[in-house]
Amino acid sequence: MPAARTRPRARDVGGRQGRAATSPWVSEPPPNPTRRRPRRALVLAAVTALLAVGIPTGISLSTSSTDGGDGRTRAPATGETSAAPDSYTLGVAYAWGDDEEGRVPRIRAQVVEAALEEAERRARRALPVNVVPVQDYGQTPAVKLMEQHPDMIALIGDVDAGFAGAEADWSQEMAVVNTCDAGGDPGYDFALPATEFEVGRQAGRYLAGAYDVDEVVDASESYWDTDTDEDSFGHGLRAAGLTALPLPAQKSTGDMGSIGIARDLDAARPDAVSVADLRAGGEEEIVPVVRKRGTLIAVHANYASACDVTDQHRMFARQEKQLPDGSLRFRAFHDERQKPDCATFPRLCTVSPRLAGLLKYRGTAELYDATLAVAAGIDQVLGDGGRPSSDTARERLRATLETVESDGLLGHYAFEKHQAQGRPVWVDRLEHGEWRQLGTVGRITGAEPKSPPA
Repeated sequence: MPAARTRPRARDVGGRQGRAATSPWVSEPPPNPTRRRPRRALVLAAVTALLAVGIPTGISLSTSSTDGGDGRTRAPATGETSAAPDSYTLGVAYAWGDDEEGRVPRIRAQVVEAALEEAERRARRALPVNVVPVQDYGQTPAVKLMEQHPDMIALIGDVDAGFAGAEADWSQEMAVVNTCDAGGDPGYDFALPATEFEVGRQAGRYLAGAYDVDEVVDASESYWDTDTDEDSFGHGLRAAGLTALPLPAQKSTGDMGSIGIARDLDAARPDAVSVADLRAGGEEEIVPVVRKRGTLIAVHANYASACDVTDQHRMFARQEKQLPDGSLRFRAFHDERQKPDCATFPRLCTVSPRLAGLLKYRGTAELYDATLAVAAGIDQVLGDGGRPSSDTARERLRATLETVESDGLLGHYAFEKHQAQGRPVWVDRLEHGEWRQLGTVGRITGAEPKSPPA
């Protein structure tokens, strides 16, 4: 059963006076690892080391999950919480089946704790926030979860459209930040990764510049080209100036076997073929035909996200065996198995050993950055020392997050219509059966947003 991580009430580390005129949440250089630390910093480092090995230092743990136990003696909330709580709750969402014997919620809670420590350094004061892992069993409605955690003012992590059932939509009253998938909506959640359209646009830029690609058959979806929202990967390719076409066989009840696919590709004669689903029952008939033809294959990361766990890594590795060397992969998440790009993301290379250990797990960099963005919003909501009720704080935070800007491990964060802007897209090439990171499309093509100072 996942445990609520109750953060000790840190003393004020500087107060509100004397803060710089510029926001402490942006352009904040990472600490210089070669700088000599004062004696007090060494003591704090020793405490951190004790925490890392599990020696108690004042943090109390209490049980919490969607079964209702959050370690508090509290009746379920039935109406507005008018009194200001001692602390607010930040929920860390993870999907049913992803707990891997409790490791996933524990690691994600530790990542959020580490980000809140950095947030307090930036805010120069304590932030009264407790961290509670929340698992979605697909059965407990949102309204029930809010009764179990009445002081929860934000939820971050693996939050899909069906989280906590659909009986009540809590996202309209609370900041819900999805760190796994794109597609934020003002009527629902905030989304961290680049949108499918943006991945396609950046992929198109790279394909045109590096491979002289002009025409792509995008076999991602059957009817993407008639989608009036024009928010798909294929529309992104077109926005980059490429000719993007669907696979005709996918749009009809005709032959989707190898003969029909080969016939379609003979007619289109594309420079590249893009696919998104390598699972059995997906595009498993397409890849062998394209491979036989020797056409460049570009996989985009609809089939993988920042919240994949170990079993999914193994599954994707099996599926990717059908891809030939030289295939490309475009992804909107940080792959922890790749060598950090210190030039583009200097913060990744200057983190503490404790945080570096946590960043070895998929999705933790995104979760860390999402926590910083939410903490920047909490800092604004608290203003000059006030502490509103949970209901008021929840409402204000959701409105504030739309205007928050913060710097994280993976660049600069700002939301527009609940979608994070300027997010990186990475490109990898398959070499000897392994993906090798080439870098971000922005850096390779010279269109990278300016990074925070190192």
